[in-house]
Amino acid sequence: MRFDVPAFDGSVRVMAVAWAEEKVGHAASEVIIRDPVVVQATLPRFLAANDKSTLRLDVTNVEGAAGDYQLDLVTEGAVEVSATSHKLNLAAGARTGSHARSDRKGCRPGIACRSH
Repeated sequence: MRFDVPAFDGSVRVMAVAWAEEKVGHAASEVIIRDPVVVQATLPRFLAANDKSTLRLDVTNVEGAAGDYQLDLVTEGAVEVSATSHKLNLAAGARTGSHARSDRKGCRPGIACRSH
């Protein structure tokens, strides 16, 4: 059976109940929900106006096919990145990291602003 699940990473409990005139049964199981290739982006928690930092990208091929992957970065708001496209070759079950320079823009000193 297939069903749609909103964007989610984690585990869910799936339960089923079946019955007939003289019988009843049930089952339950934990199911892990995640993308076959997982990307985690990490930025510093705080940046001041015109700060420069590094965006760390951890890419894990959990259940995807081995091969070449294209990673395209899109930013909006007060942070922009220097390299918006990364090509990665991932073996099955492999994990790799990548970096991109990031700049805080659109803020004036003394004025609070936040990224989305």
